[in-house]
Amino acid sequence: MNGEVAQLVAVVAHGNNFLVRGGDPPELFPGNTTFMYVGEVEFAGHADGTAPWFERLRAAGARRLWLHLPESNRMLSGFVGGMHPALWADGQSRSLWIPSWQVRDRKDRDRRIWAVAYGELPLVAPPPRAAQVLDLATELDDALAAADEIAHRNDYLEHFAHWFVGARSQLHSDEPVFEHLTDLVPSDWDLEARRLLAASERAWVFGAMRSWNDIGFEDKELERDYKAVSARLYAAIRAAVEAGANAPVPDV
Repeated sequence: MNGEVAQLVAVVAHGNNFLVRGGDPPELFPGNTTFMYVGEVEFAGHADGTAPWFERLRAAGARRLWLHLPESNRMLSGFVGGMHPALWADGQSRSLWIPSWQVRDRKDRDRRIWAVAYGELPLVAPPPRAAQVLDLATELDDALAAADEIAHRNDYLEHFAHWFVGARSQLHSDEPVFEHLTDLVPSDWDLEARRLLAASERAWVFGAMRSWNDIGFEDKELERDYKAVSARLYAAIRAAVEAGANAPVPDV
């Protein structure tokens, strides 16, 4: 999964767990896997981690966080066409938080090369409605099956097939497992939501050079089918990740 998106998922899920259930605010920096390459983080100028930020949100009247991802299937690792991956804080006050990732030290010995600054903007729109995770699981499963079929039609794409098979297995697992982002969401997060997120982690084949989307074909029929399937796959993953992060916090 794209690192920026993964971090937003973690912030939203762990933040909602705190805002809804109470208890101690979770500190995700630097220990959470979505911060493993981050050396500095700040929220509206406060360089003090997620726990104090969650406390400030609650004190300001925030009761819920929502993840928003751009709909463009070109959103691979950054900003596209003015659409920003972001989160919304909703409650007595509303605000939009947009992360900016900048390289701080490419030679950092611990590979924590990134500085992440979350900027705050006023929000006037209502929060998004929670998506139906079961409907999205069906669409993601179908999109993965279509991508697997395309993968077997081309030698370069074929090595992505096992990613799609692994992703589909997570959609039907009673104990979905995150391959790398083991602490992406709280351990008791909703089962259907965890299935969507675990599948999406494996299915995220979009990126820069030598990724799924970094290829063209002389075969025009294959090119047409590949583009259509890729667009459908990104749309399904984007919706699944949003729904997985925005799922209702389980009852205590």
